[in-house]
Amino acid sequence: MKRGAKIYGFINGLGMTGDAYHLSATDPEGIQAARAMKLAMEMSGISPEDIDLVSCHATSTPVGDLSEIRAVKKALGKSSEKVFIQASKALLGHGLGAAAATELIGAILQAQEGFVHGMPNLMEPDDEFTGLNMPRQTVNAPIKVILKNSFGFGGHNAALVYTKNQDYGIKGEKN
Repeated sequence: MKRGAKIYGFINGLGMTGDAYHLSATDPEGIQAARAMKLAMEMSGISPEDIDLVSCHATSTPVGDLSEIRAVKKALGKSSEKVFIQASKALLGHGLGAAAATELIGAILQAQEGFVHGMPNLMEPDDEFTGLNMPRQTVNAPIKVILKNSFGFGGHNAALVYTKNQDYGIKGEKN
């Protein structure tokens, strides 16, 4: 900030867990993925009600996407019905090792510009997706707080909380 650089936001919390479920498969119930999200929110002092957007890992696999939605519901509770939930891989493809960084940059730019990109290829979602705010078309919306998920083979789970401004700090301290 001292050098006058444009500040795009702040990473205020991080949570990492492991499923210990299977050598390559994710836990279909999303228990540890939900825990990673809760740890990120706890570190940042953010409550589920503060989240505006969940940027999912979502690789368009039936088991993986359903597991992640179950995890989001566990982590956010009733707030999972109001937050925007999106998947950038539907537009970008899977960036493998660069996926999380690319998707975070995309989510931050959406916060800066005040929109949530749609997922026009979302066809026939599972019944467990009913009632969730998953826009198929791009919508204008103020985005101040993002929960970003990134998961890997074998149940490696990471989640972080991004805030657009300094209203939030580590452990929720006012800045």
